[in-house]
Amino acid sequence: MSTIKGPSNLVFTRENALCLHGFTAERAVTVTVSDGPHSYTTTAQPTAGKLTFDRYEPPESLFNGARLRVYDIGSGVMQSETWDFVPQSAARESLAAAGHFTISATQGSTTASYKQSVAVPTNPERARLRGESKRRLVVDGFKQGDTIPIGLYRLAAGASDQATLVRQLGSVVMPRSRTAVFAVPQSAASSTYCVTVPLATQYNCPSF
Repeated sequence: MSTIKGPSNLVFTRENALCLHGFTAERAVTVTVSDGPHSYTTTAQPTAGKLTFDRYEPPESLFNGARLRVYDIGSGVMQSETWDFVPQSAARESLAAAGHFTISATQGSTTASYKQSVAVPTNPERARLRGESKRRLVVDGFKQGDTIPIGLYRLAAGASDQATLVRQLGSVVMPRSRTAVFAVPQSAASSTYCVTVPLATQYNCPSF
């Protein structure tokens, strides 16, 4: 029996992976995600080697049409590396409005599908998007409609959770998905400073 499954709720920005059971590692698998009005198709490509868990796929995986590498991990299961679940803006807002999507996998006559619930983040946070060469900050969990300022900060000496604003870089407005992406300018790329939003504590302040 072939299956494709996910968590009870897939929350935007959280780490996830594609896991396929009952498909052969000899051929590619066509994977389609649909939220009703929109569909996105990609290819899960069986790849030689081992799953490492130390690298990330792009945040738009499954929604950007690019091939997604999957690895045979035994017992008839193929799995991808993980990625931060941040589809491109239009797809993200459509998913947030629907509250779910259907993911289907097809390999010849072998098929499987799963209805996945989607949830918006509710705890204000920020992080550097992983799995890409671009410098982008994801801001999430703030209330819909809020304008969130983004700035260049200097970490306080001897305090890993405190930082001082050096200058403002811009802002984002929280959409329905409560997830927004900000392109960090080259001028803010420095290991001495970090890019963040106003929070009570600044643990793991992202540097670019």
